[in-house]
Amino acid sequence: MPKHPADVLDTQDKPERVIIRSYPKVIVYYPTMVVAFLCAAWTAFSGDGGAGAEQAGRLFFFVFFFNTLTIAFDFSRVVFVASCLFFGLLVTLAFLLETKQIPVFGAFKSAFEHFSMAAKPSFFAAYGICFVLIFIGVFIESRFNYWEVKHNEILHHHGIAGDVARYDARNLRMTKEITDVFEYVLLFSGRLVFEFDRNSRPIVLDHVVRINAMEKRIERNAPEAHPDFRL
Repeated sequence: MPKHPADVLDTQDKPERVIIRSYPKVIVYYPTMVVAFLCAAWTAFSGDGGAGAEQAGRLFFFVFFFNTLTIAFDFSRVVFVASCLFFGLLVTLAFLLETKQIPVFGAFKSAFEHFSMAAKPSFFAAYGICFVLIFIGVFIESRFNYWEVKHNEILHHHGIAGDVARYDARNLRMTKEITDVFEYVLLFSGRLVFEFDRNSRPIVLDHVVRINAMEKRIERNAPEAHPDFRL
């Protein structure tokens, strides 16, 4: 039997339940974890003290270094563009010095080769396992601490006992911020800010994964048919 038009309309207008989880910044270290396991396999097959171990160590160092940069600093769009321009200027200057018979790249290569970065497979494997354990802990913690957006209220679920804090969302104002370009590239993550009224402190949720998709889902919770939920 075909559904009544009113039933179809009621199903389409029914707001969805949106779950938001705010993760710690350590989650952006997943490339280092992946590279650690790759380097463990690489050194296991190439030998502990061979050239493969040295190359694997350098690869791990560079990935770990750039990953740590994303933790240490917030690369906004302006800072990211300025950093790229500054780095491009340094590379251009180095090439110009090379044309003047000043071996800039050769000097850096010689200095870097004095650092031995070879490591055993067990080192890389242990490093990767440590991150796996940390990520498991983060995943478990996020099951007990999350936010639930409904049509006219926002719930904060926290604690093992299932404590719930309720916020009236009829005057909600939401702001999306991309605070770090690298974090957005790695996990499409960003920040959501909820403001309920002028007298209350805003709620800041950092490192929300797939921030754009999350924003669209929340907006679908506030169609014109439900004017009491405003963004």
